[in-house]
Amino acid sequence: RGDPPPHRRISIKHMRGRSGWHRWKVAMADVPLTCIDFILKVYGYAMRQRGPNYIEWSRQVESPSWTQAINLTGAACTDILKAIEMVHSLKFLLSEVDLTEDIPGTMDPVTLTSALLSLEMQPRQSRCGRNCIKLDRGTFNVMYYNKVVETMQQGKAKSDCIADKVYRLLEPSTQGLRSVFAAADYNQNGVTRMELTFYIDEGHLWTLPDMHLKMNEFRPLLTGHLVSCSIHDCLNDFQSMIGKSILVYFPRTFDSKREQYFLAHPRSRETIARDLNLMYDAVIVRWFNSRTQEYLLSPIATAAGIDVPQTTPGADSTSSSSKGAFELRRNPNNSQSGS
Repeated sequence: RGDPPPHRRISIKHMRGRSGWHRWKVAMADVPLTCIDFILKVYGYAMRQRGPNYIEWSRQVESPSWTQAINLTGAACTDILKAIEMVHSLKFLLSEVDLTEDIPGTMDPVTLTSALLSLEMQPRQSRCGRNCIKLDRGTFNVMYYNKVVETMQQGKAKSDCIADKVYRLLEPSTQGLRSVFAAADYNQNGVTRMELTFYIDEGHLWTLPDMHLKMNEFRPLLTGHLVSCSIHDCLNDFQSMIGKSILVYFPRTFDSKREQYFLAHPRSRETIARDLNLMYDAVIVRWFNSRTQEYLLSPIATAAGIDVPQTTPGADSTSSSSKGAFELRRNPNNSQSGS
């Protein structure tokens, strides 16, 4: 709410959950690790309690070490007591926690995969594409990927419309990523991200020190498999394969859709969402790959009044310079259209 300082800024996204439960993804990239550590301590403490004991809980919350941590979070002691009660009664559960680290250098996925196989690990690719490698380790998994390449052309981009986040290279979403992209070591050599996902709903109560031990264990595996490729070089290489890219966006339509969705009763939002998908708010003509002769494009739910000619991947044209170009026509009867 409002405009909190970066260290207290989080985002919450509602996700699908099993019947009778709500599920959220909470992004806390700019929240200090001391606060994350305390959140995990409170959760672990609540899960280990055998029965409700409010006197004992109050003593723990008012202890000097916890009081100091609570002051850093900006919460009140009563908030922490409520959190303990909710976790203890299984009304609130943590499913998993992601911890990431950005490392200067550009990952070579081919040599890294070979090295992991020689160590009898079984790496697998994910939806991020060839520049993303995953390792399943039971109660946690490890993922290595080229942050710059993933940002420009993640695997979801081909199936989830405008899922790519090229603009995030120009305006990173978090304070930490802004400092990384501005640092000379990263800017000149590229950015490889190591991301560990720790599963808490498997009965393992992870602490932050335990998570850091795993980070230290899997970081050295990148040694010898990082090359130098600056962010500028990545963009130039990407640009060399692009013939045309167009995006048309209709903010008024989007704002109207969002307002209708949030004003609707929670039980009817699923139906409302299906209806709102017919109200198109943008269209993107992805790009044309001059090497593979394929279109990577997605007509996003297009705004009313815009006609998007249908085409198929690999479609040819009489002129190579016109490949990937589409005609966008405005409907004069629709006053909401705008680019």
